[in-house]
Amino acid sequence: QNERMIRAVNDLLEVNRIEDKDLILRPTNFSLKDLTFKIIEEYRKYAAAYNIKINMVVEGNVPRVFADEERIRRVIEHLLDNAVRYSVSGGEIMIGIELAVDYITWRVKDEGRGIPQEEQQRIFEKYFRSPSAARFQTGGSGVGLFIAQSIIKLSGGDIGFSSKESKGSIFWFTLPIKQSKYA
Repeated sequence: QNERMIRAVNDLLEVNRIEDKDLILRPTNFSLKDLTFKIIEEYRKYAAAYNIKINMVVEGNVPRVFADEERIRRVIEHLLDNAVRYSVSGGEIMIGIELAVDYITWRVKDEGRGIPQEEQQRIFEKYFRSPSAARFQTGGSGVGLFIAQSIIKLSGGDIGFSSKESKGSIFWFTLPIKQSKYA
């Protein structure tokens, strides 16, 4: 509970920094694959409590990305947390990382409830909580995806999703490659 409260306060502070255009990024070259693997290991118990399995597939040699590692960690945590919370028990979450010319694509696919079509255009809005999501999950402040989108855009990447109600969702983001050192 303490960690959830700390995360909620940090999220609200991050929203404030984003709105004030005061979010300072400290980009470095790092392995998105290694970072993702660490986060998956940290989330295994959490996912197991929901009877969810997390798997990762990395396609080929993936170069390092150039971004703020701590902020990208927050993006991955938000996306993975959502995938776990909105998945159905016994489901599987698949994380994929692949090289696409001059950027890396990271994606998370769940077999969850999906997002109704009429709510999809608002999914990255600040404080937006889907009425259908609220029925399944009481936690959350509706800022995680807003923060994720802001961090990815400021990092020179893109973010998006596809979803079908009752079939699950795929959330993805891209990050630029600045150096070709392999992870």
